[in-house]
Amino acid sequence: MSLLYLFTEINSESYEIGTQLGQGGFGTVYAATRLKDGLQVAVKIASRRDTKSIRIDGYPKPVPLEVALLIQATQGTRVPEIIQLLDWEDLRDHYRMVLERPIPCQSLYDFIRSYNGTIEEDLARIIMRQAVTAAQTCCRHGVLHRDIKPENFLITLDKLELKLIDFGCGEILTNKAYRLYAGTTEYSPPEYIMTGKYHGEPATVWSLGVLLFIILCKKFPQRQDLWNINENIWTKKGLSEDIHSCSYKMGIQLSVRFGTVYAATRLHDDLQVAVKFVSKRNKKFINVDCYPKPVPLEVALLIRANRDPRAPEIIQLLDWQEEPERYVMILERPVPCEDLDWYVLRQTTGMKEDLAWVIMRQATTAAQTCCRRGVLHRDLAAESFLINPDTLKVKLINFGCGEILTDAAYTSFTGADQYCPPEYLITGEYHGKPATVWSLGIFLFTVLFGDFPTRRDLDQINKYIWTKDGLSKGGCTKTEEEEGQAAEEDPQSYHGVGVCKWFNVRMGFGFLSMNTRDGVPLETPVDVFVHQSKLHMEGFRSLKEGEAVEFTFKKSSKGLESLRVTGPGGAHCLGSERRPKGKSVQKRRAKGDRVYGTYAILPELPAVGGNEGVGQVMEVGDKVKTLKVGDWVIPRDAGIGTWRTAAVLKADDLVTLPKDIPVLSAATLGVNPCTAFRMLTDFEELQPGDTVIQNSANSGVGQAVIQIAAAKGIQTINVVRDRPDLQQLSDRLTALGATHVITEETLRRPEMKELFKSCPRPKLALNGVGGKSATELLRHLRSGGSMVTYGGMAKQPVTVPVSALIFKDVKIRGFWVTQWKRDNKHDEDALRNMLDELCVLIRAGKLSAPACTEVSLQDFRKALENAMKPYVSTKQVFVM
Repeated sequence: MSLLYLFTEINSESYEIGTQLGQGGFGTVYAATRLKDGLQVAVKIASRRDTKSIRIDGYPKPVPLEVALLIQATQGTRVPEIIQLLDWEDLRDHYRMVLERPIPCQSLYDFIRSYNGTIEEDLARIIMRQAVTAAQTCCRHGVLHRDIKPENFLITLDKLELKLIDFGCGEILTNKAYRLYAGTTEYSPPEYIMTGKYHGEPATVWSLGVLLFIILCKKFPQRQDLWNINENIWTKKGLSEDIHSCSYKMGIQLSVRFGTVYAATRLHDDLQVAVKFVSKRNKKFINVDCYPKPVPLEVALLIRANRDPRAPEIIQLLDWQEEPERYVMILERPVPCEDLDWYVLRQTTGMKEDLAWVIMRQATTAAQTCCRRGVLHRDLAAESFLINPDTLKVKLINFGCGEILTDAAYTSFTGADQYCPPEYLITGEYHGKPATVWSLGIFLFTVLFGDFPTRRDLDQINKYIWTKDGLSKGGCTKTEEEEGQAAEEDPQSYHGVGVCKWFNVRMGFGFLSMNTRDGVPLETPVDVFVHQSKLHMEGFRSLKEGEAVEFTFKKSSKGLESLRVTGPGGAHCLGSERRPKGKSVQKRRAKGDRVYGTYAILPELPAVGGNEGVGQVMEVGDKVKTLKVGDWVIPRDAGIGTWRTAAVLKADDLVTLPKDIPVLSAATLGVNPCTAFRMLTDFEELQPGDTVIQNSANSGVGQAVIQIAAAKGIQTINVVRDRPDLQQLSDRLTALGATHVITEETLRRPEMKELFKSCPRPKLALNGVGGKSATELLRHLRSGGSMVTYGGMAKQPVTVPVSALIFKDVKIRGFWVTQWKRDNKHDEDALRNMLDELCVLIRAGKLSAPACTEVSLQDFRKALENAMKPYVSTKQVFVM
């Protein structure tokens, strides 16, 4: 080492240079001590020769690419898995970087080489989890490291903390193919060897796989190893079965009820399965025979319920494993299948009694089997059953609310409120078997009529005077209470429900007309009959015969009188069909403006309300070529009126969506995500690492902006009002991908200068509030940037300082997605491409529907009032 570097000064800070730590093609690294405080650091000196420089925000001239990548990778919230750049200096023929240096530490390469024996799988998991986090963070921040290998990680010897170093081979991450690979040859992706090009994120995943192999085997994988891994036949003595059996190809998300469920394929035999991930937080564990330690209660209940002889009416648990923070279950997945509640709601003319008989017989068998095997399911709702629409086979799922069945009374109920036994509401306790019988009775009612029984219905049923046209007279001769008593008297057999005369009468079948639309003829050859009862729509409730929600606009203090339900013969009625009931979604401010008549869409009154919703095509006219029966569709334009269960519409008024996205995402896709997408696309050419600032960040548009921006590597500064639940809101937005969450007050404070040290000033500002908030957004906008106004929650004008126009040359724009759709009405590809791109994000789990609050139908007025209150950041969803 030259004496020139015994002591050195970097940006007025003095450092004592110590021993050389490493040397490579991208520079030499020395141990060093910062003299003012004794901090142990590393100083890297790299030649300027052949070094690429790029421009980044906050720096007046181009900086070396390696420095730029480290700045970009570590911006925002600090990630401990990436080495921190403490200081740097650019000189004529070289540049110097001051980096953090954990003590004691060594390279991961030396750690692996010096480790006695094979590295245990648990230790490998600790290392790999940190390596993956570092790689993910880089990609999320628009950085392609391109040289992930053991030599480029430091590991602390006491805490086993990992840090990614050496960004000298890196590049800005883009969606385009790369034609140069600057990393170590053994880590180069195979597609580069075959075609001469590769993409950044897949190449990163490949290098992480090679890294894992090296950690476990202390060697590079050979061609035979790679072939065996690809064929799922690679094994190594000493590894757990878990790692050998990681052979499931994950598909779309199916559900988030009591855990997250994905469709999957078991690769060795192509078996279609469901994979359920459940957090272990607050979950109960119990002892089960043949298991050495307690297992999650849900798993234990499924093991009990699946004892031989197997009951085909209960979903089969194929495999499961416990992880540090969650447990994973591999479950049987019939193909085809669908949720029973959706199947029931699709019966547009009401459930036929013979079909209800088939479903109910299997549901009762499943409940009886659970009780016989000591399992109290406690959530026998339609949502907890799957049905094969071809064979009508039913399977009970979702044991997350369950408990071990005992003779003692239970003092807590965790299932759906509508199925709660009445004695629990009165006394605070209930018994398992009578509660099961009660829930089966409620279940039967919902299957037949698509709605829950009212208090009047229950009273009449209890007095044997309840009737319904079209039902047979072969009813049960016992009430729910008597059935429960019979069940308790015979706890082993529990035949209470099964002896019902209704079950012992085999009925005829007539399924051919289940999806027909009797009595409502199509009016023209281009009409499409759309049904929305299960697929979510905006509004208050699904409708009874011939009803629709209409405006009768009557100005009032609360605006609630301006909505009512109209019956047969009223405006916009659809005939005398009975429609099953579904769920509805209601928006906040824009929907309130439509109620008050202050929104830009003013239909002729009375009119059916609702801008958003997703429906299913039930019938099409002879000349319709763009749609077919079964398609999911959303309105092409606003004002179509979605607060109804069915409608006859023009084919040109609808646009199709794929059926493999969550229904709630489909229902809320047409306005907020489209608004966010267009604003992020049309006004500024945003690149990974750029910044967008927005107010109203917790709105539907704001949440969509956060997620779409994060998927594109764009940082977001998200402004919300100060509120009692600020921390919870901040955590929720951060989980969606928000880079920074600040309050309106912070926006006006000097702390913003500190914030802009970690991210560039925004190119784009999105204003949904107006007033002072919009003016503050303008103040932080970079020169030449754009502010786009799409809303005016504050109902105050947007004030633009003259200085912003003269000295910063900012652009002031407005956006309304309805107008965009109208302007692009004849450009079919524009709307289609946007929806397709949004659906790709939804499938990838990068774009979800906004947070929703489920509310019972009876509370619709209260729900509307809640939606208009301050600090309500969820949509009100009515459960039908």
